[in-house]
Amino acid sequence: MASYDSMSEMLEAYIVYDGHRLASTIELGVDNYRSLLFNKPSSLALLAEVGTRNNLLRLHGLQVANEEEHISTEYIVCVFQTDVVLLYKLRKANVWLRNSSKPVYTVVKNSVNNRKIRKVRQVAIRAIYALGLDYGVVKCGVKRGRDVVILNLFVDIVLNKRMLHAFKQALYKQVQSFYLAEQKPRNLLLGCDLEFILKKPEGELALASNYFPIYGHVGCDNVGLGQRRDQKPIGELRPKPARTTSLLVLEIYNCLSEAMHRTRNTAVNFLAGAMPLPGFPLGGHIHFSGLELDFHLLRALDNYLALPCILLEDEASIARRPKYGFLGDFRHQRHGGFEYRVLSSWLHTPEL
Repeated sequence: MASYDSMSEMLEAYIVYDGHRLASTIELGVDNYRSLLFNKPSSLALLAEVGTRNNLLRLHGLQVANEEEHISTEYIVCVFQTDVVLLYKLRKANVWLRNSSKPVYTVVKNSVNNRKIRKVRQVAIRAIYALGLDYGVVKCGVKRGRDVVILNLFVDIVLNKRMLHAFKQALYKQVQSFYLAEQKPRNLLLGCDLEFILKKPEGELALASNYFPIYGHVGCDNVGLGQRRDQKPIGELRPKPARTTSLLVLEIYNCLSEAMHRTRNTAVNFLAGAMPLPGFPLGGHIHFSGLELDFHLLRALDNYLALPCILLEDEASIARRPKYGFLGDFRHQRHGGFEYRVLSSWLHTPEL
């Protein structure tokens, strides 16, 4: 594939129209028969009606600002697929700028990764995904209570040089991934972490930390019980990654055998599912390595995996969402893969 520098002008022609504005949709031919389409026209139609757009964002568990709310900080977030490619923060104007009506934004470096910035990035990506888009610019605000709300969303906006460069690099990376996926065999690995809780015969919760270590194939989730960080209520199976689903199921079986061995001579019961006891939402996260993550893959996982599983859940699962298990929920991992986090703990029935 050609280098970024040699393709720069061609990519710019797809991204920009009227000289400076971001194109609302991009269709890029990759050969004589196929093309990559970003921001389908059907999804763009959702932006035309603000009420419909905001209702859809709220349905996905996102907060939309109203005029009465006090916003302490504003951000401009440029999103392409699963990545924030550029982030601006509104800087409070100096005294000599107070008469200026034009806001002043500064770039937030990629190395900045505090909790608030992580939340802003996550909310912006979720907003683009929720509306069925592939890229766009999200204006976010942080309220005094640290909640991140959506102020506005654009797919047709005037680009400065830095924004144009960021979107060009993101599009180049996407095209490069497409070609590499066809040329290089995938070294796919599957893994998971499955959460569970323990219940005593009389119905009380039994602490997982009384039976399992923090780390290992069978361990404890890091969440403490109330203020007691040393008391861990949730257990977790962490099978070794495998190259096939059948091998992964075997690893899960081995973890279950170890868990049963550690709780031998006790009367505790293992519970899984979305929320087997009130206040204990449980996840069944799946890990992928050797597979490029993009919105197309996330939507396939949502449609063919998450939605059927949600239909099989009980009514208690409603309380888990949308704080946990919202559609498209993912997390990049240090090993280069990603974690699909939508599913509740599917450990509770062998059929599921």
